[in-house]
Amino acid sequence: PESTLTIKTILTLYICFNAFRIFSYIPQMITLYKEKSSAKAISLLTYWMWTGANFTTAVYASVITVDWWLACISYMNSICCTIICLMIHYKRSKYDNPVFKLTEIIFAQDKETTLTQSH
Repeated sequence: PESTLTIKTILTLYICFNAFRIFSYIPQMITLYKEKSSAKAISLLTYWMWTGANFTTAVYASVITVDWWLACISYMNSICCTIICLMIHYKRSKYDNPVFKLTEIIFAQDKETTLTQSH
């Protein structure tokens, strides 16, 4: 059997890394919020896979092992990944939308015309 010190060390590392992992999603959310394109560089499939993995881990921890700490962290990670997925979907629907692109072109041309006429 593992020593008490080994178990406490593993538990401490587990709690620290997983608690801070929830905050690691914030920079990605901020980047997506500021993004002025369809965010093609961010893999939507990867985030949906992480969402599924975190969610099933949470359910497993809730039902099978009854580990509420793991369940709580996994649910939070799942929620954060879902938020990122929804932000990516929003950006892609907005910036890949032909109507949006046409409107953007019209406003850009209108702005150019206005600037040209004012000089």
